[in-house]
Amino acid sequence: MKLRLRLLGRYGIHACSLFNNVYSSELETIGMGLTTWAELRWAARAEGVVHLDDLLLRRVRLGITMPHGELEDGTYP
Repeated sequence: MKLRLRLLGRYGIHACSLFNNVYSSELETIGMGLTTWAELRWAARAEGVVHLDDLLLRRVRLGITMPHGELEDGTYP
């Protein structure tokens, strides 16, 4: 229930489309964060992502919120 509310708050009217096109395994979170695999796929398909850094840093913010979300040497692409 918390996941549905969080996604509804983030995606608004598009949350229904996200849920209608999701595999049950994609509702698992990535690492210890709150972002799900479904959100990652949704952003890649529906939000006009062109570069991987745009997807990970701006759309789902994994590169910012996850420990070592940057490159191994501590830098960003």
